[in-house]
Amino acid sequence: MNRERVVYRHDVFIDKNGIERPFCFCAVSNEMICTVCKIDSTEEKRIRVLFIGLSVLHSSDVNSKVYSKELAEKIAYGKASKDKSRVGKISTETPGFINNKVVETLLEQECNYFKLHPEKYIKGY
Repeated sequence: MNRERVVYRHDVFIDKNGIERPFCFCAVSNEMICTVCKIDSTEEKRIRVLFIGLSVLHSSDVNSKVYSKELAEKIAYGKASKDKSRVGKISTETPGFINNKVVETLLEQECNYFKLHPEKYIKGY
């Protein structure tokens, strides 16, 4: 199987209080084996899966003036790795469909959407 590939994108947004807050998206791409059950047989297929996680500097930490990109990446990676906390998932059987350009474009789109609609990602926002 192919190795895991990880890409990060850092940016900032202006929250509802007018405060600039950094955030980090993480895309984790991995190859998995999926078992497909048919009426009289099963078949194993290799699929490529892309998981997306997000880390946002908490509003109570803004005044500390300390933002660790490494910590943000670790948190975003952890969220991408868990079903309950990831913000997106794409899977495909098509080889080469999830490539560097697709991942970079998707992360750019997610950053732009997050800046416009942080309430879609942040609980209680």
